[in-house]
Amino acid sequence: MINVKLNYNNDPEVLKKIGQTNKKAILRQLRTKYKLLKISFQRKLLEQKFTIFKNSKSLKLELDDLSKKYRKEKNLLLLESQKILESQKSDHLTLNGKNLKLELFNAKLNLAYYKSIKNLKLVNETQNAISLLNLKLKELSNSYKNSNSIKLINQETDKKIHELKNSYFESGRKRDTLKSKYKNQYLKDKDNYKTLKTESKLFRKNLAKEYKSNKQISIKNSKSAFKYLRSENIDLNSYGEAVNKYKESNLYYSEHHKYLYKVEEKFTPSFENKKYISLIIKEQLKLKKIVSINNYEAVSEYIYIVNKIEAYEKIIKTIEYHSNQINDLKSQIEKLAKSDEYKKSLSIKLRNINDHFSKLINDLKNRAHTLTKEAYKNKLSELKFKRKIEIKDAKLSDPYLSKKSELRFRQIKCKEEVSKILTVMYSTVDDERKKIPTKAFKYQRFISAILSFIFPGVGQILNKEYFKAVFFIVGAIFIYALALPLLFGVYHSQDGEGIFGLFNLSPIRFEDEFFGVVYADARYRLIEAIISLIVFSFALVIWISAIHDGYRTGFYREFGYRPKNVRDMKKFLSGTGLPLLISLPALVAISFIVVLPLVTTFLIGFTNYSSQNQPPGNQLSWIGFENFIEVFNGNYSRSFGYVSLWTVIWTFSVTVITIIIGTLIALVVDNPRIQGKKIWSMIFILPWAVPAFATILFFSAAFLGDGAGGSTLYKQFFSSSLDITSNTNIMRLVLVAIQVWLGSSYVFMLVSGIKKGIPDDLYEASAIDGSNATKTFMKITAPLIMQQVAPLLVGQFIFNFNNFGIIYLFSSGGPNGPAGLPGNPGSTDIMISLIFKLTTNSSNQIGLASAFTMVMSVFIVSASLILFLRSKAFRKEGV
Repeated sequence: MINVKLNYNNDPEVLKKIGQTNKKAILRQLRTKYKLLKISFQRKLLEQKFTIFKNSKSLKLELDDLSKKYRKEKNLLLLESQKILESQKSDHLTLNGKNLKLELFNAKLNLAYYKSIKNLKLVNETQNAISLLNLKLKELSNSYKNSNSIKLINQETDKKIHELKNSYFESGRKRDTLKSKYKNQYLKDKDNYKTLKTESKLFRKNLAKEYKSNKQISIKNSKSAFKYLRSENIDLNSYGEAVNKYKESNLYYSEHHKYLYKVEEKFTPSFENKKYISLIIKEQLKLKKIVSINNYEAVSEYIYIVNKIEAYEKIIKTIEYHSNQINDLKSQIEKLAKSDEYKKSLSIKLRNINDHFSKLINDLKNRAHTLTKEAYKNKLSELKFKRKIEIKDAKLSDPYLSKKSELRFRQIKCKEEVSKILTVMYSTVDDERKKIPTKAFKYQRFISAILSFIFPGVGQILNKEYFKAVFFIVGAIFIYALALPLLFGVYHSQDGEGIFGLFNLSPIRFEDEFFGVVYADARYRLIEAIISLIVFSFALVIWISAIHDGYRTGFYREFGYRPKNVRDMKKFLSGTGLPLLISLPALVAISFIVVLPLVTTFLIGFTNYSSQNQPPGNQLSWIGFENFIEVFNGNYSRSFGYVSLWTVIWTFSVTVITIIIGTLIALVVDNPRIQGKKIWSMIFILPWAVPAFATILFFSAAFLGDGAGGSTLYKQFFSSSLDITSNTNIMRLVLVAIQVWLGSSYVFMLVSGIKKGIPDDLYEASAIDGSNATKTFMKITAPLIMQQVAPLLVGQFIFNFNNFGIIYLFSSGGPNGPAGLPGNPGSTDIMISLIFKLTTNSSNQIGLASAFTMVMSVFIVSASLILFLRSKAFRKEGV
């Protein structure tokens, strides 16, 4: 087809330099190499740590074993003495061969019986007998306590324990020697471990230095490799193969004449292949022009044209083959459609099938009273299904319908083969063209980068990546038509001014005799500035990407790499680039839904936004870190400390108790001995199913009422008053209890689902190994549940930290907190409710509230991040 005299260079030095040009692959190999070294070193460190502390651990185990044995034998001695004392006591409390305790118990039973039959005489007699028995029992027990036998038994027991202690600890002072040995050994091991740690730190530092130096060497080598290839006049094709530069006139074409034939002589034109015949003629005209040109691009185009002509020839042959068969099938179908015998035979077959199955269905209906409902339904559906299958088989065996289905199959197969030929042709063309280096002028990378900086997409056109250029041109339109005008205030509202709105929040709009000085609305200026910055950040990403892509592609083109075509871009977007493409809308939405309010709150924290400076009309200005200083070191630091302490207690206590109670309920309900699991599950889900708003208001009415002397609702039910508003601790406990009541249902549902997902084989294996219920729970159930519940713990932690609803609806932060605290925080106010008070009180301190919000957000994010990273569920994902 083509013969191109490409002078491949197989010199080992050149091949080595080509390997050094692939900087990304080399750096990737370096990273993996040093990661593996780190992992192996950490494993060795753990092994060495184990071996270092092995001797001290064995001594510690010996000490523990000694004390365990002593405690075991001591407990046995105490049990024996207790048994002897109990037997003596029971003997002492017998009178005339009768046990007085048993007599007292029988008398009490008789008393209960006499009371039930209302025999007063016997009741009085039995009561007198019980009082006499009690007196005798007291006398005997007192005499027993003062008896010498108890003292003797206790003395004997103490003596035995003392002897036991001597046998274990005093004889040769085994315990003391073991203790001293353990201490000395532990100190030695500790010193050895310290030296090991210092060595490990040095090793890690050296490893990091080595990695950095190797990285720098590889970058230098790649640069020098490219310089060497340029100096030796060597081109690289897209596969990274070295091709020596030479005169392009040495390139020549062979067998091109066989593609310049008369198409009408080779193929008979028809309606089906008319399109592809015209395409072959077009490609032949292109081929006639190209064969006279001798350069890399012409050869590349020649490969493309020749492969196209061959592919179109195959397509025409395929269409001719299938069209002949399709025409035959059509003629056969027409003949069958005209014959009356075919229609009669098919209708008779279908009628017979329907008649047969209708008889069977009628018989079944007559026998319905002898069958159960489920059996009748199953048999009826089975008969109907069989009838469908037989009708389908009859239609498929019919010649007319089978020919029709074959015709459809042929048409589809023809289309599939045509598309397959084209895909194969494009893949072979791409592979062949990548072998041929491309020509690029000197400093193309710099020119394409500059053009991409001026107008993204132009650099890609210079690099002949037209599909990519379309995307960047759309990005350039976005930059010049929307992002930059927004940034510099070309598009703005009445008060907005783009990015310049941040420099002067409240410029004077006008002065009036009646209103005085009226300032511009700082809110619009602030929000519009942030929006312009967000939009410009997207524009900046597009801009930098275009410059980087232009430079990178231009650099590789200078060394002979071919630019990526449409098919390469489609492969990238359907493979590696698909997650990026899918996540773009989400990223844009997050920027405006999350980032915009967050940045606005952060910036308001640096302003004097309050009732005195509230826009519109009033002047808002920057005050630096004054609000944050006020939170940590100003008047509000006491309020911040008071509320923060209760917020932390509230968050941790509610989160932990909710998860413990929810888990315990789930485990109890899951127990096989519990009856009516569905009913219990439904009862425990009710607190979560009922709206929390309604539940909190009900509890507020029950416990607080009108707030004066307790709740009237509580009085109606319990006929007593309850006033919890005067006691801070009780109010807080009630709040914790209500939130636990509301939150434990959700934990119960989650843990129930996780528990059912644990395989029974684990429990069976633990039972075979002799594990009891406690060990099984601690070793199997608890770890598996905690692994799944850990992310929930973080979610519950964040929710409870920001749980404004229960505080506001139940007590509005009351009762009153300590007097004199700025902001008047209540004793049950958490951080979020204090912020609400700051923004809704008469002074309307929004700037200070924003500072509180940012401090709170930093705490939540850091605490959540630590919990997330420490949980096993996230460590499995590699977070």
